[in-house]
Amino acid sequence: MKRQIVILLLVTLLVCVGLSGCQQTSIRNNNKQNIPNNKSELDRFLGSWVCDKGLYNYTINFFSDYKYQSFNHVWGRGSYDVKNGKLILSMDNSNIVYTIDYYFSNNDQVFTLSYTNGDTLVFTKR
Repeated sequence: MKRQIVILLLVTLLVCVGLSGCQQTSIRNNNKQNIPNNKSELDRFLGSWVCDKGLYNYTINFFSDYKYQSFNHVWGRGSYDVKNGKLILSMDNSNIVYTIDYYFSNNDQVFTLSYTNGDTLVFTKR
């Protein structure tokens, strides 16, 4: 009888440990999507944005499924995230990841990307 109680306690302990595993909430891996901790910050990017850079107009669209598509720029399409105050663009079908400083202004109608070399791109919401 004592042995059955010990076995029952061990099984219960294993089930409890198994059910209390870690959960990762802010990482999206390829086509798998989790809802990130910083959802409201990511939602600030939603919509279509344009950057008029003289001869070039860059357009980038951010979607509610945390995907993006850019036009006339090297970013292509992929998924986006925000971590430690940086915008992270992970290109589809590639190992290329862009990590860029950003800030919003004008009631979130403008956002600026600042590169480490000093270049900036200013996007306005359409």
